[in-house]
Amino acid sequence: GAASALLAVLSLKSTWGMLCLAAGAPLLAGPRRLSAWAGRHRALASGLAVVGGLGLAAVLSWKFGHRVNLNNQPMAPGETTRRLDWWLAGLRMLRDHPWFGVGPSGFGSAYLAYKTGGAQNTLFAHNWIVTLLAETGLLGAFAVAGGALWMLWKAGRNTAALERSWPFILGLGLFAAFGTIGLGLEYLVNLLSCAVLLGAAAAEFPAPAWKPRRSVLIVAAAAALFATPDLVGPLMASRACVE
Repeated sequence: GAASALLAVLSLKSTWGMLCLAAGAPLLAGPRRLSAWAGRHRALASGLAVVGGLGLAAVLSWKFGHRVNLNNQPMAPGETTRRLDWWLAGLRMLRDHPWFGVGPSGFGSAYLAYKTGGAQNTLFAHNWIVTLLAETGLLGAFAVAGGALWMLWKAGRNTAALERSWPFILGLGLFAAFGTIGLGLEYLVNLLSCAVLLGAAAAEFPAPAWKPRRSVLIVAAAAALFATPDLVGPLMASRACVE
């Protein structure tokens, strides 16, 4: 599975995806081992943090300033900075609708009214934070932030639970990092993967207290299968053009 995921990222030639993957690889050691290692090598850990920050700044500078893509093909004028225009449009939506935003999935519909300059039209902001603020306002953003902080606080109180949930928490963190520049939850497969990671990270892993009858499982599976087109349809609408 890990090899397939790595091959997929490499085949897509996503610079930001490769960077997020590389940054997350050392963190797989777990919080306890990382904390112990950093305590023994304070100077080295600080140096690596500084180098990582400088490397991130260099990559972002290249991301928004390069003139050729990874295939060495010239890029159209403004193509590298169009995300900044999309984010500015999202923040303008927040300015006009600070509490509730323009509504869930409303960015694409409201974009033309808030479009700045000659940026390419888009259905998505290509930044989940901007999207959250633009579509749900401050109340929605505070709710998501509060839920995330509560989960981290709860996990931090139980070292064993934190170690057990760490791979899932790390996966969510890397997904969130990638989604600050690229498309994230807009794709169904990403949404489902994120939901699985979130459920696994939040689960208490108790012993099963109730085992449903086989007939109940069959009916539930049939109902889920019957509802699949209605659930998937809205998420797949207009996905042929993501920008």
